[in-house]
Amino acid sequence: MKLPLLSVKDLKKYYVEPPSSITEYFRREKRIVKAVDGVDLTVDREQTYGLVGESGSGKSTLGRTVIKLEEPTSGEIIFSGRDITDLNEKEMKPIRRHMQIVFQNPYSSLNPRKKIRDIILDPLRIHGFEVDEETLKELLIEVGLDPEYAHRYPHQLSGGERQRVAIARAMAFKPEFVVADEVTSSLDVSVQAQIIKLLKKLQEEFRISYLFISHDLSVVLSISDRVGVMYRGKIVEEGSIDAISESPLHPYTNILISSIPSPGREWKPIIPEEKMHEGEGCRFYSRCPMAREICLASEPELIKIAEDHVVRCFLYE
Repeated sequence: MKLPLLSVKDLKKYYVEPPSSITEYFRREKRIVKAVDGVDLTVDREQTYGLVGESGSGKSTLGRTVIKLEEPTSGEIIFSGRDITDLNEKEMKPIRRHMQIVFQNPYSSLNPRKKIRDIILDPLRIHGFEVDEETLKELLIEVGLDPEYAHRYPHQLSGGERQRVAIARAMAFKPEFVVADEVTSSLDVSVQAQIIKLLKKLQEEFRISYLFISHDLSVVLSISDRVGVMYRGKIVEEGSIDAISESPLHPYTNILISSIPSPGREWKPIIPEEKMHEGEGCRFYSRCPMAREICLASEPELIKIAEDHVVRCFLYE
């Protein structure tokens, strides 16, 4: 049996929110934000796991935590058979080259004072790699950029070109695993398609696994092998792209599916009516059109519906 490249078990990342009033400050009241709240997922070798959910669902925090840019509150992270959960920065350094991230906004993640050549080559130098102009030229060509771009600054490039530079920087290490965090969200639709095509090409060439994060389910379905739907820190549904696109089970997944326009049918997005709800129970209760009394009593567990399909909802118990 092949071991997955990445295995995450009961991963949690909590933040303490600063007091919002002077009263809270003197009372020493602490508000805990459960950005990631008990997530299990596995990413196989050469697989793309798509993670979808609206802003604030915890997707990006999960992506940053699995590669140890954020320290987990609790849980377990196994990468390539090794437990990296409690490794410090020094112990993580030799592992960093095998796990990379491409951020959402390439303009803010690229140093505006550095030329493209240094943005790409400096990380390699830090890790002790010998670099030369030929290496740089090959990397730029690999991501579809003219080698002459090496002498430009980020502000001289378009959004799509900057994202290609960010991808080249990540791919310079020939990593096994890449977190692609909303890499198409700020791009035009035509440029989005080009970036998706590029990521697929690089995956085939370098045998990479992706954790592909997006709020756009249609983009996730176009690149992923498996899809996890995330809502307020929890995976509420997970399955193959066929299972998610053809047989969505969770009410939240159905809302996401309904937001995708499709030729040949009338577009009717589901706009849920908000209900007042605080405290325990299902965290989707306040927006769920199928909510029942049991949903207020406790939080549902993940239920296996088929071999490649699980859902967190009382409707399927």
